[in-house]
Amino acid sequence: MSTPEEQYRAQQAPEPSRAFIETQRRMSELSAERRAARDERRSKVLSAGTLRRRGRTVILEGDWKLATDKLPTGDLSGMEFRGGKVGDLTLKDLHALASNHGPKCRCGLGS
Repeated sequence: MSTPEEQYRAQQAPEPSRAFIETQRRMSELSAERRAARDERRSKVLSAGTLRRRGRTVILEGDWKLATDKLPTGDLSGMEFRGGKVGDLTLKDLHALASNHGPKCRCGLGS
């Protein structure tokens, strides 16, 4: 015979369905794949400078050097771009790597 506490716990924590467990597993795998792709893209930055925004244009300043598939290794200081990408890198990637910004700076560039 089970105690009242065991009966209460049995009512509160139903067994998750197989579909839920499978969905959770797939989402975890997709998240890991996206994280690996992001880390691979960001590893192509040889040196990071600063970035600033003027309206919707993002300006790279300082010592930015990339080694991406779409751009040759080189200096990108003074380069301007709107939205989109620089080589394989997204604005969020550049924002995370910039020396004057980061994941917790709250400037609105990386969100």
